[in-house]
Amino acid sequence: MKFIILCYPRTGSTLLITALGAHPEINQGMELFIPEQEGTDQWVHWRRATFEALYGHRNSYLNADGNLDGNRFDLSLLAIEFFKVFNGTKVMYDQLDRRSNVWDYLRSLDDLRVIVLRRNLVEAAVSFRIAIDTNVWFVPNENSYIWYSGTALTPPSPALTYPLWYFDWFYDHYCSSEQYFVNLFPGNATMVVDYHDMVSHWGQIIPSIQKHIGVDPVEIPMMFDKRTQGKIEELISNYDEIRRHYATHPILASHFKEASESS
Repeated sequence: MKFIILCYPRTGSTLLITALGAHPEINQGMELFIPEQEGTDQWVHWRRATFEALYGHRNSYLNADGNLDGNRFDLSLLAIEFFKVFNGTKVMYDQLDRRSNVWDYLRSLDDLRVIVLRRNLVEAAVSFRIAIDTNVWFVPNENSYIWYSGTALTPPSPALTYPLWYFDWFYDHYCSSEQYFVNLFPGNATMVVDYHDMVSHWGQIIPSIQKHIGVDPVEIPMMFDKRTQGKIEELISNYDEIRRHYATHPILASHFKEASESS
């Protein structure tokens, strides 16, 4: 049983993969192709050792863009070794080039199941900027088996001023290639999950995902609390200016409308 979560930032991917890893039959490996190799978790130690075993010791395994260097290193070898130890990982659309042979390897796996996580693009972009600004990315609760260190104060969700280019940049850099990568995999192996559906109907969505990837459903509590709090109009200090700027955007205009109506 193997799975990948395809996503862009702030779609609930850490929330989901942590919950899946709490299943007794699933050993999750968090985020295989993330550039950073920080922390003390099992998958971090495994990846450090595997990098050295596959590619030798290097001062850096990254390219000029800050991602793992798929030109210098055959990253499909990393993926092959990964699935000998772990059952699943999450992959952000910006982490691998379209030409990466990792995609060929993943497509060759008959038992691979794909979960596509989506969220309103404006909400995701705002949550991303707030996480960067505050350096608080997750809020693990007492149910979490990783990163929980006791009850903490609710982190701030500050109102920020956004440059006009920001939402275009977020979409282009992190989200615009979604359909290309999703189309690499057969529809019957793919399940699309919306962030709001997942957190609002946790007790129904998680069992359906477990069934999709091939394990018997087990009740798993939600292990992270919502990071970003507040209405979208309040979180964007220059909301009116931003809304006017994107009023006719072919993609983002509808996401601004939806985010405003849902908040």
